[in-house]
Amino acid sequence: MKRNFIIGMFLAPLLILLYWGIKTLFTPGVSVSEVEEKDILAELNYTTEYAGGILPGFSFSMGENGTVKEAKLADFKGKPTIIHIWATWCGPCLKELPEFSDFVKKYKHKYNIIAVSADVSDSLAETQKIVDDLWREKNYNSVRMVYDFEAQLSRGFGIAGVPTTIFLNADGKEIGRINGAMYWMDPKIMIIVERLLKS
Repeated sequence: MKRNFIIGMFLAPLLILLYWGIKTLFTPGVSVSEVEEKDILAELNYTTEYAGGILPGFSFSMGENGTVKEAKLADFKGKPTIIHIWATWCGPCLKELPEFSDFVKKYKHKYNIIAVSADVSDSLAETQKIVDDLWREKNYNSVRMVYDFEAQLSRGFGIAGVPTTIFLNADGKEIGRINGAMYWMDPKIMIIVERLLKS
């Protein structure tokens, strides 16, 4: 009896692994056709109107790992970059932030990803406090933050509203942008983002 119990203890994990392996093997992967991709991008208000245009060249204040330093968009050349512009007063922005944070954790080694706070205030310190308080409360520590307290960067991009997400290629040129919120961790969205950043 004891022997059967010990054998069962060893076999149970193996059977569970075998079950998940077979299930994974026979589960169809997610795919997105070209037609479906166009439809999804249209729903997301994707535009290439500004593709290849001249991007802002001035420096800005970026927070990372609890410190603030000066940076420029040129610093991110070498791999594709995602610039997500949002604000603490924007309901759709706040709704998508948890998924955006998860997306950053998954892709931060593959892409440069920065969030630009469009919270306008009298000083960098004021905007930094507003944003950092939210960041600490929600534990979004993996996201690099730009404090655009004078809306200089947002104006430089010519955005119409927030949230807006801008995709740059490895040469630092704009590929396109999405005007509005998106489901960052939707498998089809992730496939489409990867395709956009390969172009």
